[in-house]
Amino acid sequence: MLRERSPQEDPGDALCDALIALCGSLSPGAVWPGERLALCGSWLRLTELARRHGLAPALCPSGELPAAAIPADLLVSWKRRRQAQFAKSACAVNQLEEIAAAFAEAGTPFIALKGAAAILWLYEEIECREVGDLDLLVPPAAMESARQTMAGLGYATISASTSPEDERVQMHLPSYEKPGCLPVQLHRRILAGRDRQGRVTRAVWEGTVTESLGSASVRRLSWPHFLLHTAAHFTVHLRADSASLKGMADMILAVRKWGDPINWGNFWRTAAQWGILRDVATAASTLNHHWGLSIPGVPPGARPLPAGVLVFGGEQVGSASLEHYWNRLAAAQELPGLSSRIRYVLRLLFPTPEHLRWRYHVPEGKTIAPYYFLYPFARVGRLAKDFAAVIRPTRRG
Repeated sequence: MLRERSPQEDPGDALCDALIALCGSLSPGAVWPGERLALCGSWLRLTELARRHGLAPALCPSGELPAAAIPADLLVSWKRRRQAQFAKSACAVNQLEEIAAAFAEAGTPFIALKGAAAILWLYEEIECREVGDLDLLVPPAAMESARQTMAGLGYATISASTSPEDERVQMHLPSYEKPGCLPVQLHRRILAGRDRQGRVTRAVWEGTVTESLGSASVRRLSWPHFLLHTAAHFTVHLRADSASLKGMADMILAVRKWGDPINWGNFWRTAAQWGILRDVATAASTLNHHWGLSIPGVPPGARPLPAGVLVFGGEQVGSASLEHYWNRLAAAQELPGLSSRIRYVLRLLFPTPEHLRWRYHVPEGKTIAPYYFLYPFARVGRLAKDFAAVIRPTRRG
């Protein structure tokens, strides 16, 4: 049940109400929030925000179009997007099954993460969960086998790393892409920038659950671990102003469908052990406040995110960027020897020619000389801007 809010609580009441209601309408038995959508005030803005948050397919319910105070042509447009997403999600499921069979034949285990897990085990209507790529967690010792298997399936790598050393310390390998398929990310670790020693990742592997997928088997996170990972992932992206409400929808569904057997005392102890207690507490408090969940044991002092921040973003963006830069520098500790660490740090400002050609979309045969100067100036300028965004509130105070 959605909590009723007064107009004084959050800005952008009508659009916020519509997006919050839409996010909570994906559970089995939930009612399509047509009345709230009709009060949004701007069909164009509602559609744009739904797309940004990965909720556009849910704008139109399955089955016959309802008699609602929404323009008929807009409902038809929403329905077409939902149908297109169904075809895309079905292809994603087939793609996962093909990868699972190939990995099983090679003896390489993996865990389906995020959207790859959500469309398989959370959503009764898979088209309601937009998936932009497939995230798979692979044991570090099996990475070379995974590379060979992906190549054997016809995937090619698209590297965004600034150097070979950068690729070595990244949380995941370069993206694997294949025409007609979603990009695939093979992850080494479960938490970005917080699990350098692999302790959390090892705990995650010990708690996995194996499910059937066609003729293959796929591992998923236990539901407590799924919630912890999703909450941490959502809040990291929120600080970077790139969070989408589909992450909240995943958690709503997970709690409503699988929350009863969870030992919440162990859940909160695990959050503390993983170093993500604050982020998880914020997410849980937000779920309880806006969507009427009853997650027990939320630490005192945890405050729910305002609806305006959830929908429009804009909180602590500079702080998140500085945290990202610090994590990139700290990753140098994982490299063996001083020379490789120095190369890694220098390449963050002066990347390889391959990286410059990829980043600036420079075709082969065209010079990239100007970008050797442009890239470091752009990086330093962005760092200065983010630092200013962090200290500006202090100066006002």
